[in-house]
Amino acid sequence: MHLNQHVCLMAEYNRVMNTKFYAVAASLPQEALHENKGAFFGSIFGTLNHIAVGDIFWLKRIAQTLPACPTLNPMQDIPWPESLSASVAPNLEALTARRIQLDGVFDDLSAALTEEDLVQGVRYKNIKGDLFNKKLFSVLMHVFNHQTHHRGQITTLFAQ
Repeated sequence: MHLNQHVCLMAEYNRVMNTKFYAVAASLPQEALHENKGAFFGSIFGTLNHIAVGDIFWLKRIAQTLPACPTLNPMQDIPWPESLSASVAPNLEALTARRIQLDGVFDDLSAALTEEDLVQGVRYKNIKGDLFNKKLFSVLMHVFNHQTHHRGQITTLFAQ
C-alpha cells in the first residue's frame, strides 16, 4: 500500500469513528457530557475538545509546511489554541461543527497529498518551544493515533 492510500484510509476511518462518537455524545444529558469523571481532560466533552485542539495544532503546523496547499485554507480562519485544553467551542453543537470541518480538512488533505509530500519534513515547535522535524507521514499517523487513543478513553467514560 502506498503512503497516500494509507493516509486516506486513516482519515476516512477517523471521520467515521468521530461521527459515531459524536452521535453517542449528542444522546447524553448535558450533565453526563460535562461531568468531571477524573479523566485527563475531565469529561467526555473535555476529551472531545482536546482531540479537536490537537488536530488544530497539527493542521496549522502542516499548513505552515505546505502553504500552497488549498485544502488547508480553512485553517487560516481558526486561531491557534492557547493550550492543550483550550476551549475550541462553547457547546457540543459547535464542537460537532468544528469536528466535521476538521475531518473534512483531513479528508481533503489526504486526497491531495503526493508520496513526495508525505516524506518531506514538518518543522515545528511544541508547546514548550522545543524544535522538531518529522516526516509528514509520521505526523499524520501520530494525529490519527492520538484521536484513537482518546476515543478509547471516551469509550470508558461512556461506559461509566
